[in-house]
Amino acid sequence: MRTGREVLEEYWGDRWPEMQRVLQEKGIDLEKPCNSPPWEEVKKEFEDLSRLTVQERDGHRKGFVNWPEHLDNAWLDANLGISRQLTPEQLALVEASVVEKNAKLEDMSDDALSRIDAAMQDAWQRDRIIRSPVSTEGITNPLPCFMSKSKAGHGWGASVNLTHAENPELSALLTKLNAFRHRRDDSVRSYIAGL
Repeated sequence: MRTGREVLEEYWGDRWPEMQRVLQEKGIDLEKPCNSPPWEEVKKEFEDLSRLTVQERDGHRKGFVNWPEHLDNAWLDANLGISRQLTPEQLALVEASVVEKNAKLEDMSDDALSRIDAAMQDAWQRDRIIRSPVSTEGITNPLPCFMSKSKAGHGWGASVNLTHAENPELSALLTKLNAFRHRRDDSVRSYIAGL
């Protein structure tokens, strides 16, 4: 069986000296035995990189909306910097004041997540993924990413990265979503100031 060093040297070719330095700095043991089959043999095992799981969608949706299931003073302090202690009645009024805004944020989030899924599937189908036997440490996308999903197994590491430059409409939608959430948060601060 070959070592990681031998497999990676063959895989990276002329880039091996650069990649070797990075991997050694990251503490990757290059002398470990490596049984990385050809990518084509394991690609199907990585196909889940081409879409968000239900749990990932739920997590992103919660992050995009950024509103608790039950509003309390601790959340207001931690997330909006509002240290004023509101009564349960006041908290209920605050919640009621953002129902429509949160519904719009949820709709915007669902739209964004559908587009993220489509962009991830497109990246997968066009083979625009970062991959390497042993590890993807040191492999960087030259463009800034707004979404990344990685997986390792079967002697490979792979990552799908969505960049602003390659997905300008989706990037603009996420910017719009974040701006709307900030306006909602500002409206909460204003509403509480008026209580």
